[in-house]
Amino acid sequence: MGNINLFRKYIVPAVVIGVVSLVIATTASASVIWENGAADGSRGWWSDFDQGQQMADRFALSAGSSTITGVEWSGAYWSTNTPTSVDDFTVRIFSQVSGLPSTNPLYSFNVGNAVNRIDSLIDDATWRIDIFNYSTSISPLTLTAGTQYWLSMVNNTVGHTDDWLWENSSSSGGSAFRFAEGGSWSSHTPNLAFRLTYDEPQNVPEPATLALFGLGLAGLGFARKKRKSA
Repeated sequence: MGNINLFRKYIVPAVVIGVVSLVIATTASASVIWENGAADGSRGWWSDFDQGQQMADRFALSAGSSTITGVEWSGAYWSTNTPTSVDDFTVRIFSQVSGLPSTNPLYSFNVGNAVNRIDSLIDDATWRIDIFNYSTSISPLTLTAGTQYWLSMVNNTVGHTDDWLWENSSSSGGSAFRFAEGGSWSSHTPNLAFRLTYDEPQNVPEPATLALFGLGLAGLGFARKKRKSA
């Protein structure tokens, strides 16, 4: 009976601690650190290396939320409404110069086809084509809080019939465009649909935690066996 009480006193709490530790260690939380608005269905603008035009939109991150690990955005395929079998996206961050993006990017991530693409179930009212929502991950990028930057999302649909369009968002504030790589940017009225996210890193349970969890399970089994034999 003393052994059973011992296990109840020490092993059962150990099992609870082990389970809680495993849950905490394997749970990741994602947070939106910049919201530029969802696609409003009004129209999209060419942002495609194959077609030439590029689009960008501004953002500024807050203190304590200035590390980006993910990007979400919305776009469409003009003019036959036929998505590419393989996308080739480049995520770029520009500094701001005189209220517009700098000529060359500060950071560039060629994420290619490593994106999640799903049909948003809403249409581009101007071009009468389907709008898709996209998301991708990038290497953690920490920017200066309170500083104005520009995000540019550009696809490369070379060899494909349709060009890619970046869709307007439901917010306001303005964006920018240019007609060629290395060219100057011009102001544009609509905001573009995107958000920036930060994912807390997932921690792998330490060996000591796993050992404690295993010990707790073994102890419960032993205690049950002693109770039956009694």
